[in-house]
Amino acid sequence: VSAHERGKAAYAAGRYLEANDEYAIAVEEMANSGASFLEKLACAADHGRTLRRLGRYECAETALKAALDSLPEANKDSDISKAKALEELGLVYIEQARFAEAEEALQESLSLRNANLDENHEDVAESFNDLGLLAWSRGEDAKALEFYLKALTMRRKSVGEKDASYAET
Repeated sequence: VSAHERGKAAYAAGRYLEANDEYAIAVEEMANSGASFLEKLACAADHGRTLRRLGRYECAETALKAALDSLPEANKDSDISKAKALEELGLVYIEQARFAEAEEALQESLSLRNANLDENHEDVAESFNDLGLLAWSRGEDAKALEFYLKALTMRRKSVGEKDASYAET
């Protein structure tokens, strides 16, 4: 089992310090191996999410920006991975009350997802949920509710009301 997979398992179990350590190992392993840029970007996004959860916002921002800067020419696969990293970066900015930067990152993430995924894909719904969080964080409750309801409607269409992920929105 790779360090990246161990990091995912630790994160899912709520063991964020352990996940952070595994992701740090994974980043080093990937740098020394023939890992694709998509694998590296996915790991960086997961590591950034973990650092955000730990309150290490500057480290998360640095890791995510470095991964985004290393992206090659745009294509569908890289755009979808880039959208995830931008989403994580936007959430880091929300935590720091850097709302203009958060909006820019989250809107770019949404644009990439809209261009590459079905309109009711769960990742598109997640983008609207993130924009709801941003609006709520700014004190724009009515706007937040609009985004949340849009995300909920999309999630209902993509996974159905009986799916466990429906309750997350």
